Amino acid sequence: MERELPLWIASEMSLDDVRKDVEKVATRKAQEATPAGHVELSEKEQQSYSMSRAILSLADTTGRSRNGLEWEISDEIAKRTGRTPQGLYMPLSMQHRASVTGNIVGTSSLGGAAVQTSLLSLIEILRNRLIASQAGVTVLSGLTDSISFPRQITANTFTWTGENPTAANSLTALTLDNVTMSPKTGMASTAFSRRALAQTSPDVQNMVTNDLMRICAIGVDSAVFNGLGSANQPTGIRATSSIGNRTLGSAGAALSWADLVGLETDVAVANADGGTLAYVTNAKVRGKLKQTLKTTTAGSSFLWEGGNDPGTINGYRAFASQQIPSNLTQGTSTTICSSIIFGDFAQAILGLWGDAVDLIVDPYSSKNQNMIEVTAVLMCDVAVRHPEAFSKSDAVLTT
Repeated sequence: MERELPLWIASEMSLDDVRKDVEKVATRKAQEATPAGHVELSEKEQQSYSMSRAILSLADTTGRSRNGLEWEISDEIAKRTGRTPQGLYMPLSMQHRASVTGNIVGTSSLGGAAVQTSLLSLIEILRNRLIASQAGVTVLSGLTDSISFPRQITANTFTWTGENPTAANSLTALTLDNVTMSPKTGMASTAFSRRALAQTSPDVQNMVTNDLMRICAIGVDSAVFNGLGSANQPTGIRATSSIGNRTLGSAGAALSWADLVGLETDVAVANADGGTLAYVTNAKVRGKLKQTLKTTTAGSSFLWEGGNDPGTINGYRAFASQQIPSNLTQGTSTTICSSIIFGDFAQAILGLWGDAVDLIVDPYSSKNQNMIEVTAVLMCDVAVRHPEAFSKSDAVLTT
């Protein structure tokens, strides 16, 4: 441990500070115990890296073209993680650039508009904003094995006693359990025409690189909040048992000042109101809160103050993204309810195995259409150290 017991006592640290110190050490040891697969690319390497070239080399069944920067990086990741890719490792540190989905030259709606003699910047598809890291979620990258965090769930009992008690003081004991993380596999598949991949336009290269990487990032970010814990998914914050939950009546309701304070109180009562506290919700709720006054008193401020990225609610940072659902049901309010979460987001852990996307190329299944199928595979998991550090409502009405 970073601090031996006498040092903790001598420094007069509070029990909460000791707990945080222990958890910090456990997190560091988890990272040390699993060699990092992270490869940081220089700006020059970012510009030189070509997913199109990597896909075409994978589609070359002779293997003669499997060399160059892309393969050097993949081999380095494989060396660090001790795992051999099914295809080729592409680092998650790749920058996301302009993108479109669709991949056939000559078909404008499927990406053909990207292959022209003169091409302006691509109009990127509108996507959900990534907010997990902004909210303060703890990220463990480069994992190679399942990991486990010991967690104290009850404490010893303190009692008063007389000078010469007739019975000995009852023995008590703290109890522990484990927070475990193991890799869950996520995938995204698409197909590219050989001609599109062979184009030299930087925008086509960006299209190919960005779309698969961005959709993987969105999927992982969503899992932090919405993972169901079933169907091979991670268990996200909203599905974690024992977090606070406010139903807002039998059929939901618009949020009031008292409701927001109630979410904060749930966390505070559990002694978890420290650390990286924030609100996370969607744009519909943000819009409603921007129009809702705290009280009817003259000069009262609105529930959501400041900007959008982030704004503030009662002095806490507040983020909005369509990653947070707005189609939930509470009683007779069917598929119109939204979610809001308040808590210490550092208590949520996102684990990434290998810190890379495994690109698997199939040049055969769609060969009659002159298409190459590509699947991006990554492994991650989500865990919550202390569920009591979060409180949510899935019954927020915005109309």
